[in-house]
Amino acid sequence: MTSVRGMVAPLGVRDFRRYYLGHTASAFGDTLTPLAVAFAVLHLTGSPADLAVVLLGGRLPVIVLTLVGGALGDRFSRRGVMLVADMIRFLAHGVTALLLLTGVAQLWMLVVLQLVAGMGSALFNPAAVGLVLSLAGKERLQEANSLLAISRSTTSILALAVAGALVATVGPGWAVLIDAGTFLVSAAFLQRLPHTPLGLNAERSAQPPDANPGPNAGPPSRTADGNPERGADPPDGDPGRSVGLSGRAGGGKREGRAGLPASIGAGVAAVGSRSWLWVWIVHVSLTNMIVVSPFLVLGPYVADQHLGGAPAWSAIGIGYAVGGLAGGVVSARWRPRRPMVAALLVFLLMAPLPALLAVPAATWLLVIAAAGAGLQLVVYNVAQTTAVQRDVPEELVARVSSVVMLGALVAAPLGMALAGPAAAAYGAGPVLASSAALTVLFTLATLLVPSVWRVTGGTSPDRGGDVSPEQGEGLSPGRDEGPSPRPGRQPVP
Repeated sequence: MTSVRGMVAPLGVRDFRRYYLGHTASAFGDTLTPLAVAFAVLHLTGSPADLAVVLLGGRLPVIVLTLVGGALGDRFSRRGVMLVADMIRFLAHGVTALLLLTGVAQLWMLVVLQLVAGMGSALFNPAAVGLVLSLAGKERLQEANSLLAISRSTTSILALAVAGALVATVGPGWAVLIDAGTFLVSAAFLQRLPHTPLGLNAERSAQPPDANPGPNAGPPSRTADGNPERGADPPDGDPGRSVGLSGRAGGGKREGRAGLPASIGAGVAAVGSRSWLWVWIVHVSLTNMIVVSPFLVLGPYVADQHLGGAPAWSAIGIGYAVGGLAGGVVSARWRPRRPMVAALLVFLLMAPLPALLAVPAATWLLVIAAAGAGLQLVVYNVAQTTAVQRDVPEELVARVSSVVMLGALVAAPLGMALAGPAAAAYGAGPVLASSAALTVLFTLATLLVPSVWRVTGGTSPDRGGDVSPEQGEGLSPGRDEGPSPRPGRQPVP
């Protein structure tokens, strides 16, 4: 068990703390918009199929451009890529809010703006995974990821209450407008991060891309003013300073003149060499398609038709967020010997929510079920994110994360596209009940895969031995997150 002091240790690093504050503001806004847009569409057309189209608009760019975002996050300043992404999303959500507030919004406009916002997410998410590694260091990754998950869950509790109240009283446009403003807050904190981030991994200095010093290498070279050159060890008495790989804000090693396709290919190859990661991707992909996507489409519809609308859906979301908060605390303090097995067993807590929504059960029962689903989300995602950050060389983290995100999300649009027609043909209840049953089936089937059981807290199943962090490989899971929406992450309701 990690102590409370150890759990909050990453917040002692100034630059991680700045990122954490910006992330918290953005997470508040991220929770406002999905609920607001969902009920804006339902009030506009009343069709769950139309809601699915709008949701797809936000997901498709993430699927198409995530690999590009990962490559850019490893080739250029991660901070810079994330700043551009925040500006894109600020504009998209700002225009959406104005259309809703003025009453001129049409379905096609919302779809187009969701496409633009999705482009920003595709750039932001892979770079964020790499930036957290640069700021927190490998020794405190699980604590850092858990703190970010706790932040998301805590802000979601307040944001969902605010969103439900705004939608029910003054309309969804105000909720989306607040979200747009949070992207500016996030960008302001990102702007304050140095090009050479500080991190807990101060002891780990970066070498120039082509350097390979032998055991008899001399002291680090210095510039005329006595400061170490980029790639040299930090001077004594300068605690916490990490020069980073290539001297860019959280960026990875430069790969010479390798083009974008070759850069993406390196990320795909890194994933292909890790069988446990492929198993994880398949599990998330199938459950996102057949379990989570129908829930995201049909959940607001059932709440609108049978539970009283936005306030009930907001209450369910708050329950989910409270469970996520508990999951963040659990993830920060609990280090299971077989983290992948533990995460999959906890994932079974997702099943009661769609099962009860299929009835539909009373709102208070759905809130309790949502808390269990929220807890599993965070435990599952912290394990996956931490595994990637520990097991993958730092210069490949954004690309590998983008492959994981792509694999997790690629089947989700199909689930969203089929949920509406399936509900029209068979009813929302049978579709949601089937989702609950498949949650259990897919998870138990994944637990039968041997590599799942070979993943331990300090050993890679694909290498069979302990490998030091300096080698950049061989360490395995702990997870959330991701930045939310977020690697291999299940979407949040």
